[in-house]
Amino acid sequence: KIIAHSLGSSVTTGALFNTYLKFKSPPADLIKENLKYPTSNARDIKLGLIAPAIPGENTFVNFFKRGQVHINKETNTINKIVLGINIDDIAVKKGIRLSKKMGSTSLGGDKDEYNNTKAMLVNKLQYTQSEADQLLEKVDFSNKTKHKSAHGIKCYFMQNEKKVDFLKAMFD
Repeated sequence: KIIAHSLGSSVTTGALFNTYLKFKSPPADLIKENLKYPTSNARDIKLGLIAPAIPGENTFVNFFKRGQVHINKETNTINKIVLGINIDDIAVKKGIRLSKKMGSTSLGGDKDEYNNTKAMLVNKLQYTQSEADQLLEKVDFSNKTKHKSAHGIKCYFMQNEKKVDFLKAMFD
């Protein structure tokens, strides 16, 4: 089980599968470097991403490419990805809804990106809707408190009910 916050989501996903397409025009040397190293072959991985400062679709489009190895949904070892999202988070929405600009943080900052990513799992990676629902789960940390736009992990976990939902999704 791995829990990452903000840009740690980029590091974590990059260690587990090829994510170079999250960059608009990835340079050839970045792709070559990315493919040079094998990704983790750990089993039964559950990945929790809180305030993920990454794009959704472009991060997960190469979900089945692990270094130079191509897998499929039957051999996938990442069993669950839990997203802790707050679309009011000032850092991932970049102030005035610029989450898709200047280095996309849209998975954590755009209200539609979660659904678009899940649809991509079905349409491009041949998951059934039920399988996509099982793999990718969202816990909505959006709130109306004075901390509603705060980015720190502490502010996410101050919301006891949502924190419990997130941890249950990770550890059940």
